[in-house]
Amino acid sequence: MAARRALRGVGRAIGVVSVSSFSVGVVYYIVEPGFRRQVQFWGHTGPIVGDYFYHLSSYSPKYLFEDFNELNRKEVAAELHAKHAPAALDTILDLKGLFIKFGQVCSVRPEIVPKPYRQKFSLLQSDVPGRDLEEVIGILQEELGPVEDHFSSFEATPCGAASIGQAHRATLSKNGQEVVVKVQYPDASWMVAADLKCLGDLIRIGVWGGAFDEAAELSYREFSKQFLSELDYEQEKSNLERVHKNIAERYKAFVAVPEVIPSLCSPRVITMTYLPGSKMEQEARRQLKLLGIDTEKGIREILQKNEKPEVSTIPAKHSNTSYWGSSILQTLSPSSWFQMARWARNARLYSELLAANTVSTIAYFGMAPTSWSTWANETLRTWTSAPDMNLSERWLTTLFDVHGYQIFCTDLFNADPHPGNILVLPDYRLGLIDYGQCRSLDPAKRSDIAKLILAVAEDRPDETIAEAFRDLGIKTLKDDTQFLADFAKLILGSVSLFYSLSLHLWWLSCIRDFQTKHLSHEWHMRLHKADRVTVFPTDLAMVCRVAGLLRGLSLALQHNVSISDQWKEHAKAAMLQTNSNTNDVVF
Repeated sequence: MAARRALRGVGRAIGVVSVSSFSVGVVYYIVEPGFRRQVQFWGHTGPIVGDYFYHLSSYSPKYLFEDFNELNRKEVAAELHAKHAPAALDTILDLKGLFIKFGQVCSVRPEIVPKPYRQKFSLLQSDVPGRDLEEVIGILQEELGPVEDHFSSFEATPCGAASIGQAHRATLSKNGQEVVVKVQYPDASWMVAADLKCLGDLIRIGVWGGAFDEAAELSYREFSKQFLSELDYEQEKSNLERVHKNIAERYKAFVAVPEVIPSLCSPRVITMTYLPGSKMEQEARRQLKLLGIDTEKGIREILQKNEKPEVSTIPAKHSNTSYWGSSILQTLSPSSWFQMARWARNARLYSELLAANTVSTIAYFGMAPTSWSTWANETLRTWTSAPDMNLSERWLTTLFDVHGYQIFCTDLFNADPHPGNILVLPDYRLGLIDYGQCRSLDPAKRSDIAKLILAVAEDRPDETIAEAFRDLGIKTLKDDTQFLADFAKLILGSVSLFYSLSLHLWWLSCIRDFQTKHLSHEWHMRLHKADRVTVFPTDLAMVCRVAGLLRGLSLALQHNVSISDQWKEHAKAAMLQTNSNTNDVVF
């Protein structure tokens, strides 16, 4: 009897504690918006994470009863990507906030993000829904006073919406100048904190499950610290003024940077001059389409189609003709394939132009069928766009040049050049917008990063590259020289080296470009199993972020570039400046 009473007492106590805990949780959910948002996030993503874990993780109970087949894993992964990418986009659009920024970054990283997700997330570069105009007007009135006192017109539809705010076109009352008014949401601060926790937890689960390596956590920490700076609109205003001063005059023939209107700025509002134009990626894809280049095809597919076998010798039984042909093909890099395709398509267009002009001349004298005349007129209209057909390559060169100059030759650089922040103006210059994430480098740090860039660009020995990496403060578990050298080449564009060597030839072909293995999840996991990064300095992380975003954009537009090659001249300038101040020797 006593035992039963004791058990009933314990049961009642457990019940009271359970009800109390549940009640506290409900109250906390109601009154704490950050917690409520985390619950919403996991309500969306939990089933997706669970599905990936069950089918792909070696820890899954599924593999207690069947073998873990790596080949089958790839097929299943492709099915899961196609299945869950739409739901992931819906989650981002539903929750908005920081997840929009996360999706924007993922949309331009073809070397690490599966194609179904990139395709869906690319909509976030321009098609992000904004908040109601009434809310925006309310914020403006709190910050600047009556809107009609400052603006003669204010567009209801935002010209851009992002994770923490949105922007509207307007016209100044005093002089009729077109401007953009950027407004921060009132709930941005607590929402960002909640979103960062959600993403951090998601990445930690991915590391535990084998989807990511430990370096992903380091990248996340740097991303979260840098993103918090976007909440400081006064700092962003200062960033914009400094960047405009540093590059506007030097690069005025190639780029434009908005000018701040100081009298219409506040802690939650930035007003700047308006730059008209479309997103660069959209315009570049249009130009490439005129060349017949299928930009929907992923970089992985292109490299797999054109990749050469890695060989060390060519058997003597091959004839001279086949030998020389094979040797030449083996020395063509993926970049060469891209360029050759462009030359071939240009040749086709020029031949079509000649034929169209001939037909048009004949048609003028009434000697050509109507169908021929129609074809000639359409071809000639298409040709009017031909002078612009190499713009995508010129734009990318300009972007690398401008950002390399900012990093190595000025006191501030934009660490967030994602495609949504790059416009094509009517005169085909680039408009560079959004300076919420900027970074300053002191001269010593700038010199150290320049030293690493030059070591990679000039194919210095692995020991030299690894030592330059160590000088920047990067640390790994084993301090493995080969790992450090390979990692530096990977993130700075000289991804790997493979050689086509024949005893019958007096030359050595050395190609530093992406191969399909560098787009493989398994290859990256093997690299990080060799050694693991434990410390990745913030300054270097921000420079690598710029490199990753620009290289991702380049790959999306089918231009395979080496970051170190693009930046080596600016790196040399930084080293020369350091040497003139300290009389040090570079290497």
